[in-house]
Amino acid sequence: MREIKFRCWNKATKQMVSWEENVKNSFLIRLDLPEMILMQFTGQTDENEKEIFEGDIVLFKCNEDYTEETKGVVVYNEEECCFEIKGYVNFTSDGAEIDTIEVIGNIHENPELLEESK
Repeated sequence: MREIKFRCWNKATKQMVSWEENVKNSFLIRLDLPEMILMQFTGQTDENEKEIFEGDIVLFKCNEDYTEETKGVVVYNEEECCFEIKGYVNFTSDGAEIDTIEVIGNIHENPELLEESK
């Protein structure tokens, strides 16, 4: 069974806070505050055993359609009910398997990583 975890980006302090750290520091956690952006763990890890969350920027290579290493953002697709690399491949697809994947940053702390690919 997939472990359910979250992390939070605090827009006010510009800090990423793990769910565990948030719980340790407060009995009452307000996730509805406008400065908090909640990101869910996908249940997957990258090549370095780093957990992959929504909002992560990843380098990946698929065995079928993509022979080059490609950069993308992990998002939750509500229509398909799955996590995916936006515009490329979902994590639960039978068709396109991910050969390699590495978290290189996230959209909040490292937005410049996305600008480089434009």
